[in-house]
Amino acid sequence: MKVGRSTAFKVVLIASLIISALNLSYMLKALAYPYELDYSEGIYAFSAFSSLGDLYGTPSAAPYTLTYYPPLYYLINSFRSVVTTSDPYLYLRFMTLISLLADSVLIYLISKNLAGAERGYSALAAILFLSIAYLTPALFSNPTVFELTFDLLALLLVGMKDRHAYLSALSLSVAFFFKQSALVMFVAILLYLVVSRERRPLIQFAGTFATVVLLVSIFLNFVTGGNFVFQTLLLPLITPELWQNAIASWTMAAYFTLIIPILFAATIGLRSKRLPLIAIALVAEALSTLSIMKAGSSMVYLIPMVAVACIASSIGMERIFSEKSSSLPYHLFFWLFIMFSLMEATAVISTMSVFASTPAQETVGVWLRNVSGNVLVEDPGVALAANKPLVFEPSMLWVLEEHGLWNDSAIIAEIRDHDFGAIAYPSGGGRFSYYPDLISTIKGSYNLTYYHDGWCIYTYGVVNGISRYVNASTAC
Repeated sequence: MKVGRSTAFKVVLIASLIISALNLSYMLKALAYPYELDYSEGIYAFSAFSSLGDLYGTPSAAPYTLTYYPPLYYLINSFRSVVTTSDPYLYLRFMTLISLLADSVLIYLISKNLAGAERGYSALAAILFLSIAYLTPALFSNPTVFELTFDLLALLLVGMKDRHAYLSALSLSVAFFFKQSALVMFVAILLYLVVSRERRPLIQFAGTFATVVLLVSIFLNFVTGGNFVFQTLLLPLITPELWQNAIASWTMAAYFTLIIPILFAATIGLRSKRLPLIAIALVAEALSTLSIMKAGSSMVYLIPMVAVACIASSIGMERIFSEKSSSLPYHLFFWLFIMFSLMEATAVISTMSVFASTPAQETVGVWLRNVSGNVLVEDPGVALAANKPLVFEPSMLWVLEEHGLWNDSAIIAEIRDHDFGAIAYPSGGGRFSYYPDLISTIKGSYNLTYYHDGWCIYTYGVVNGISRYVNASTAC
């Protein structure tokens, strides 16, 4: 079937608008959903900014937790206390949505003013970003979109004719203190200025960024007793790579989003001499996606690359839909886009079914509300639903244990002393399975009391009128 190029552009635009609307509909539904969508959401519901010493504490005693990112994300999160709502997840989801919309506006401005794309293609690039921005529920519990806002602002400022190197460096410094991966954009802009042989902007940019980041980091490291640098910069370096993480994430992204046609259009766009800054940034962000191999990573790590690819695709699509260009790239892009649009639309619609149910973490947490004292749970969302403090966050402490930097002896002693009113984890142990001694101590010190919706609940004594083996399961 032959499709005219002007008609094809309209089809692509309409499809992008529909998928963007579906993605935004998902996010708006998430605002009204009072339960946990991703494991990390429970962590950050407990991680409001109180003091730097508490935020970057030592996990040698309760609470046994780590802080994975610089403080600005937690500072933003701390303002949720002024929002009068009983929903612990609403505020951060709302702020994430606002930041995501700001990212799309910046993509439009960069595409139009730096890449030189026409308004229609610049708008399409911004819409494409919104059509792919939802990759995983972890989007709502990760500082990536906040970091990206200031990454893109830095890119826009340094790409202007007057360079604005000081302001660009300051924006990127803010991005760094949201998430340390802003170093990728710093390297990209630095390389661009080196290649451009612009000595003065280079010195201004590099000097300002290095001064701000080093001075603030030294201060943070001092007041946290060295924990800031260790937890935010050194811990990622010693975290092991899991190839299955990368394979699973890229497979999901490739099959259920528009990443493939966007990258195809971006490749066409990079042939233009108008995009040296964007080209370097895209290569840098693409290389940085290797970090998705790290344990604890998620598809959210792909978003900065997607954002820069959308900018490059604005020029690519302009060339693809030009009547003067070859027909092969045009046909490839158009039919790839149609195919992946249908796949993504189906995927987004199917994910909305989550809002029709109450997750097991919530129902287990409600069951634990009558337990006296603290509870030890595998998922922070359970502790939140139970109105209990978070005692242990197991997702990454095993990395420290592997390197001899931490051990679970203190929490095991608390289990043996029956310091917890109840202990709960999913069948098979979930993240508790990283700590085999902990699991065996639980089974030797507590009674398997209840099995509910895939979760094993252990107690010591009588809880909710139950003392032992009601609907219990050998899966525990």
